[in-house]
Amino acid sequence: MPRSVGRKLLVPTYRVHVRGETLQTVVGTENRKMATHQARLGYIRDSVAEFREGKTSLRRLVDDIEFTVQSLDPGPVRDDLRPLAGTLEEIYAVALDRGELDDLPATTVTTLDEVLSTIATAIEPGPSS
Repeated sequence: MPRSVGRKLLVPTYRVHVRGETLQTVVGTENRKMATHQARLGYIRDSVAEFREGKTSLRRLVDDIEFTVQSLDPGPVRDDLRPLAGTLEEIYAVALDRGELDDLPATTVTTLDEVLSTIATAIEPGPSS
């Protein structure tokens, strides 16, 4: 609840952080949870885009998505993303084991692209966002 000091009205302000980076400043407690959720989904979106642009490694993508999915509040988006994060981890583990990280086979690239497309669909803002 806002309180006043002198003539100034103080409103709770929160900074949304993902992996130590301040992504957004939110005013008011009602908006905090939604803003945090959206910022985390934005972080996943950015991580996927950076991977597709060749700016980050598969290992980093897997770490980013797993970390962020674990930090989401329980709900349908988290439930949708958990198995996809697991699939990414499997793709990475198999490629690492076979020594194929630098040159993924075409079938692996196809599977990876399908998983990333499914992640993108799962994190798209809905009509109520």
